[in-house]
Amino acid sequence: MTITLSLAPYTERKLHEQATANGQTVEGFISGLLDEVVRDDATHSAPLPQRSRPIDEILAPVRREFEESGMTEEELTSFLTQLRDEVRQEKRARKIS
Repeated sequence: MTITLSLAPYTERKLHEQATANGQTVEGFISGLLDEVVRDDATHSAPLPQRSRPIDEILAPVRREFEESGMTEEELTSFLTQLRDEVRQEKRARKIS
């Protein structure tokens, strides 16, 4: 079956990125997604928008990027703590102004 879709530029770009990251063509990647949706439809009763992906699937790109970065867990903790503190300072500064 052939289907033609009009996608927003952002959506198209993200599909290309994800397909490339998975070593697939965009067509193959989308076909796989649709196969998964149809397969899941038989095992889930919730409508598609209410379904959630497993946390391991969501975090997989973050974990992969962390491993590739070469950071230690201590360095990551320090970085995230510093980032958190900066965000808190910015929020406080906005409240004062």
